[in-house]
Amino acid sequence: MTRLIIALSFIPILTTQAADIILPSIYADHMVIQTDQPIVLSGQASGVLGELVIELAGQSATVRPKPFGSWTVTLDPVIEPGGSHALTFTLEGEVIHSINNITFGDVWLCGGQSNMEWDMTTINDSASEIAGAEFPDIRLMEVALVSDNKPLKDVKKLTQEWTPCSPTAVRRFSAVGYLFGRELHQETGRPIGLIQSAWGGSRIETWISDNALQESPYAANVASRNFSAAQHKPSICYNAMIHGLAPIALKGVIWYQGESNETQPEEYRSLHETLITSWRDLWQSPELPFYYVQLANYGPGLRWELLREAQTQLLEVPNTGMAVTIDIGASNDIHPRNKQGTAHRLAAIALAKTYGQDRVYSGPLLKAAVTDGHNITLQFDHVGSGLASADSLAGFEVLTAEGRWAKGTAKIVGDTVEIPGTLFRTNPQGVRYGWDSDPVVSLSNKEGFPAVPFRFEALDQTYATWKDQLVGAGRLPNEDGNSDGLDNLIHYASAEREARMVNSNNGSAELTFHRRANALDVTVAVEQSEDLDTWTETWSTEQPDSSGMDWTQDRAWGAMMTDRYVVSLTTDANASRYYRIRYDLSEDDL
Repeated sequence: MTRLIIALSFIPILTTQAADIILPSIYADHMVIQTDQPIVLSGQASGVLGELVIELAGQSATVRPKPFGSWTVTLDPVIEPGGSHALTFTLEGEVIHSINNITFGDVWLCGGQSNMEWDMTTINDSASEIAGAEFPDIRLMEVALVSDNKPLKDVKKLTQEWTPCSPTAVRRFSAVGYLFGRELHQETGRPIGLIQSAWGGSRIETWISDNALQESPYAANVASRNFSAAQHKPSICYNAMIHGLAPIALKGVIWYQGESNETQPEEYRSLHETLITSWRDLWQSPELPFYYVQLANYGPGLRWELLREAQTQLLEVPNTGMAVTIDIGASNDIHPRNKQGTAHRLAAIALAKTYGQDRVYSGPLLKAAVTDGHNITLQFDHVGSGLASADSLAGFEVLTAEGRWAKGTAKIVGDTVEIPGTLFRTNPQGVRYGWDSDPVVSLSNKEGFPAVPFRFEALDQTYATWKDQLVGAGRLPNEDGNSDGLDNLIHYASAEREARMVNSNNGSAELTFHRRANALDVTVAVEQSEDLDTWTETWSTEQPDSSGMDWTQDRAWGAMMTDRYVVSLTTDANASRYYRIRYDLSEDDL
């Protein structure tokens, strides 16, 4: 009897463990897999002692799990969209795991804060929109609101696993995300997968990896802040809600965020670019499309115009696009109900820039602003089939010679806007449009896309985007733009001018230039020449001489987002010579 008891005690140990496959939570029934990109599959296997056969869409791969069960295979891209496929895992002729009803199409990540999170029950015409949301080839997945102090290989929790779109499934899904995806699906006929990963009230810093934040010029500023809310703390939403999504390839990203960063507009452009770069690095896709919403009109006096300007500056980053919503917000509601308009403008960008449709996707964007000393003429990109205004033009202001902003009477002339001078107002210094948190706006193109709000406060100079002014149009930061043996960390900020061409001030003269981003480190020098060929440095901030020259950096000019630099020449500056400013920027400013 004793021997029998001992033998029975060994039976559980000798029993073979059941084979099982553990996949990241984003791999599930009804999922969409991105076409035209390699399909990377990875996971854990338990109880698998032999070779595992993985099959999908006519492809087969064999893998032997590593000693602790991990495995990875890469399948060739699938070109044809659509279908209903099964991903199977076979061991010794037996299917031990499968994922069913997989389709191939385009996967878009929908990120940001509450205006991306806001669901279909909160929008205009919500009942009819929800009732009509029967699109089985649109698949929805929502990441739960969780955070972590370190990057996770898998998202911890899903509020909604991959689900075919239906009135029930879409009810609590991102309205901007669904309406965007619906238009793409209706326009292209392709299956669309939408992943919602957004958290109301979150700051942009929380969606950036810690490694990327450490490289930011604003790293010290971010580290010094006391973030009380969980969704504000740096990197924790990225760690738990973004990093674990990377195994699945994306078609692109749509983003709606910025309200929580309104108090640091001077940092936002740089941080947003850092986010885009870090996500592209994560997905190993340096040209991953990234389309975002510019903040809508809201709350007079909040100074959202500064953050909108930072968002406009981000258009210099390749493969980005901005949906302007300055005309469809609500003065007393930070969550505009017209999500249809927002989604349509995002979809127009994607259809034009990603899907190659020949269509207008943006409203007028300032290209040039010139004055004859009396009148102002504004030229625009993205005029479409022509400039338009429902009523008389409004929202334009002119910076007078006395330094105050006054309303400007504007009119459309062909593809330009002209602001005539008045008998009592000459020598305008600047111009702006839609420059308020909740501004009056009126200009659009005939396709209905509103003009991008702007300001330009140096009409004595040529208008250019901030990066054009910083490194020179069409040149890379490390190129020798002027053949002087130096890269563009040193370049000439203003055209050569005779002394009589600069502003006169009590017998002295001033050379000025502007930057459309704050300089973290700038060295200014004045050079003079008699022939425009040979230049001699006569003064700099690092080596001032006894000439009496002085310089200032007026950070209040342009309300922090546009710095104005002034070098004052002495009264005995030789009028027969040419003077110019050179400035040297730290590499962080690029």
